[in-house]
Amino acid sequence: MTKGYFESHPAMRQVDRWTWELVEPLVFVDPVYGRIVVPVGERSDLASIRFLREVARWALILAVLAWVAGAVCALLLPLQAAADPLLWTCLAATGVYAALAGYAVLAAFVHDFLYRTGQLPRAAADAVLYRACRAEGEARWRAFIFWIRPRIGGASHYHTGSKG
Repeated sequence: MTKGYFESHPAMRQVDRWTWELVEPLVFVDPVYGRIVVPVGERSDLASIRFLREVARWALILAVLAWVAGAVCALLLPLQAAADPLLWTCLAATGVYAALAGYAVLAAFVHDFLYRTGQLPRAAADAVLYRACRAEGEARWRAFIFWIRPRIGGASHYHTGSKG
């Protein structure tokens, strides 16, 4: 099956630190569902991966606090043992964030639009996300990561007006 293609690569503007808005319509031609037109004014936080950055930040903060607590007070020395797993969590989350940040921008707009409007069933919207990632030139492994996250945790965001 073909991965589809984008008819347009529209301009977008940054609304705030995490939100982008289409200034022109975005058109994705999906091999299964045909033309999907995302209208001007549609907003997206793009790939919804900010949580990875927060995981990395808080793991690092907690690791430093655990280490300092153990260094300052001998009674809290066992807390230092928690620092290593927290540091590894920080490194892992940072690595995954770096591998995903800035990729699949157009696919994210299409997916957010489908989740917000409920035009397609959730599983179909997620499948469109995968094909749109591939159409945008993303590697299969990266498209899979973008696809699996909403499959696992996107139900609460489907058709609610929030990011999916």
